Amino acid sequence: MTVPNNHSSVLIAYGSHAPGGANHHVYASLPGKWRKGFINQICHEAPDDIGPEEGHLIEAWLLELPGKNVEMYTPEYEARKRTLHDIWTGLDAAIGPEWGRTGMRWWPEGSEPLAGANGMLVANIHVPLDRFAYLADPDDVPHPDDADDIVKLWQQVKRGEKEYDWSHFLALIKDAQPAEFDHLFGDLPNSGEFLSRLKQLFADHLLSEASVLTDGEERFYWYVCPLQRNALPMSALVELAKQDIAQRVAFLRRRDLDAEADVLARLRFEPGNPDDPAYEPAAAAMDRFDDELRHTDQDRPHWMYCLKEACYGIAASFVLRDWLMLAMNVEFLRPARAPQGILGTLGLRKGEPAFDLEPAYRLWKAGGKYVLDGATCFVHEVDRRQA
Repeated sequence: MTVPNNHSSVLIAYGSHAPGGANHHVYASLPGKWRKGFINQICHEAPDDIGPEEGHLIEAWLLELPGKNVEMYTPEYEARKRTLHDIWTGLDAAIGPEWGRTGMRWWPEGSEPLAGANGMLVANIHVPLDRFAYLADPDDVPHPDDADDIVKLWQQVKRGEKEYDWSHFLALIKDAQPAEFDHLFGDLPNSGEFLSRLKQLFADHLLSEASVLTDGEERFYWYVCPLQRNALPMSALVELAKQDIAQRVAFLRRRDLDAEADVLARLRFEPGNPDDPAYEPAAAAMDRFDDELRHTDQDRPHWMYCLKEACYGIAASFVLRDWLMLAMNVEFLRPARAPQGILGTLGLRKGEPAFDLEPAYRLWKAGGKYVLDGATCFVHEVDRRQA
């Protein structure tokens, strides 16, 4: 989805919304002086009916809202952010549901439409959703007073009141403390296993009494890393890599992806870290696994996408994200062959490797990583943080 720019201080009006037009009343109360110029877009059957392609020089007017040169991070600057937010959300409501807002290039009259030249400005503009369908259903934009209150934003998303961009929640988990987890996540579906894993992750990587990012003194880190205290010898890292691959092989077989499963089942395991690994065949097979696990055809509730971003943000790691989110993703996985409820979906049937991604987590925790190179799985150690 798109995210409207509520920080912009410039507005383009054209067609019936331009000064003197039948619909200019939407913008008429705004302070500032209008300047005549043009935009470079396709105009279809009516003056308001423009499309996303360039092709016609269309008369358009620009309004610069007052206060553009306010010094950043001053009380005046913060007040202006609130004012702009209220202006844009008010205009979006006033112009109606058939219009979307985006940014567009504008040039003053008498100039040539050269990108980045001749007085060009990029400004907010309302355009018809019939032509700009990708602007429909934009993400919500937090009010400036709430933008730094990540917990408040998260509660709004959970309740279905707002749909904020996922990036707002990158630090939701890593900046929190274990005592807050039940309040933050305990009311989510299938939250029990998620909370258990999250609390285990924090217990395994605490640097101080309640934080995985600071030792309580001068050291502060942006991300969680494997710790030296959790290190394992190379032989144990290789064994964990084998167990992890075995789980993925079984997962693929249950989805009738035997060709990809066979490729991973034949892997050789060696210590090392190749500089230029070959993509085929093993990495290609693993990509198919990733598609099955992460990118199903079913849409998730918006809070799941936000939570996935928060899980990834802990360590910038897809391994941790997939391990933490597994229980919540179960109902969205494509059905396995002859499924038997949740246990069957997870692969907990007799005689098969359990699909719980525990070896993947244990390998990451111990400071191990593997790289698929052709038909070989190379296992190596990563830098570990002293704790």
